Amino acid sequence: MSDYTLTTDDVRNNHRAGIPSSQTSKSDGLFDRWLAAHDAEVAATALEHAAEWIEGVGRPTRTASERLRKYAAEYRKTEAEAPNA
Repeated sequence: MSDYTLTTDDVRNNHRAGIPSSQTSKSDGLFDRWLAAHDAEVAATALEHAAEWIEGVGRPTRTASERLRKYAAEYRKTEAEAPNA
């Protein structure tokens, strides 16, 4: 078994496979929106985990954890408001 990890371009090209050439630009747009939504969710989750860790430290750092949670919500909101083509 190989340790090779597919690149984003590899996955995009695999996504295109079997799609008629007249539909590839629409398909690329769908893939790019999915990837952006995925990346936003990953970033938001990481921020929430950081906020949980900060809260668990037990020091007066509530402001920092509240900011991280705010940023996480903003990532999700921005992606939810992205236009769909």
